[in-house]
Amino acid sequence: MPLVLRMRAWAVLPILAAAYLASPAAVQAETLTIGGTGAALGTMRALAERFVEQNPEARIDVLPSLGSGGGIRALLGGDLNIALSARPLKKREREVGASELAYAQTPFVLVTSRRNVEAGLTRADLLEIYAGERISWPDATPIRLILRPESDTDWQILIAHMPGLADSLARSKHRRRLPVAYTEQETMGLAEKLAGSLATASLSAVIAEDRSLQPLFLDGVAPTVDNLSKGSYPLSKTFYAVVPNDPDQLTKRFIRFLASAEGARLLRRHGSLPLALPEGS
Repeated sequence: MPLVLRMRAWAVLPILAAAYLASPAAVQAETLTIGGTGAALGTMRALAERFVEQNPEARIDVLPSLGSGGGIRALLGGDLNIALSARPLKKREREVGASELAYAQTPFVLVTSRRNVEAGLTRADLLEIYAGERISWPDATPIRLILRPESDTDWQILIAHMPGLADSLARSKHRRRLPVAYTEQETMGLAEKLAGSLATASLSAVIAEDRSLQPLFLDGVAPTVDNLSKGSYPLSKTFYAVVPNDPDQLTKRFIRFLASAEGARLLRRHGSLPLALPEGS
């Protein structure tokens, strides 16, 4: 069975978020409250900062990670103006009054705390690593593999593009204890601390949060926005801005900013490919 790492922040975060969201001042006419998947938070903070510079009368609060599902539930409960999700809405979520905009796509990457990893990894390498057949880097440093829950979007992306990976991990689980991280921030923080770490992350989060992690080439292809745009890098994560069917005016203004040329520039700067550019941009 995997060793489940429940960091102190993970235990406290839902309590803090619930207390904050219960406050009558949490969502105001000129305040946007945004929350959801941790993978999108760093870039969203940069976008929010720029929007407030241009609209000084506005205030934007970006909460710590609630996860995609947690953000959508908070939005449907009236506690968020915008939820950030790494998956499209489910049918029942749309039926109760929400809609989504796919606003960005980012390379989904394998990361390590090691430096100067020139060769990267191949899909064959990953099958061996997850199966426990390959346990060290070329210089004999042990590979410290960090997992995400099997229900998590990150794991689903990985196994969808790498047939046999889930079976490889299943065969080796009973022989070793592997850490499981539950949020993007928990994953990246643990990967930074462990020598020889190997984990998954979103390039946008690594860049926006200035993490001390090295994104790895996959099958000889660099995980860049340009390579993602050209279709040569195969792994990606799509971000959705989820809003109520009848959003307030400030929410509408921010969504227009998100889909503007300025928004696109900031998304690219932080490792994302813009998906919602306006006509003529």
